[in-house]
Amino acid sequence: MLLDRSVPPLKQQANARPFKIGDAKELSDIGRAIIAAIASGDLPPDTGRELIDGLAAQCKLIEVDEIVRRLEGLEKEASSGKPGRAIPRGAQ
Repeated sequence: MLLDRSVPPLKQQANARPFKIGDAKELSDIGRAIIAAIASGDLPPDTGRELIDGLAAQCKLIEVDEIVRRLEGLEKEASSGKPGRAIPRGAQ
């Protein structure tokens, strides 16, 4: 009884199931590959959902990184006294 209270119960984990994403390079392509794997039965829906949730979180991180980079560029321009100009999306 003491052991039951001191050790948390194990959570069920899905077995690893490899599936092909092909030549997917963009997050949206990977998402489509996950959905196709779910539709074909190669990937269980609950595992697919976890993967899609992970992709969505990665997308948000990329968006925040881009916003920070663009904001820093605008702040640098503002402090240098140069006239403002738009920083194009995806510019490094």
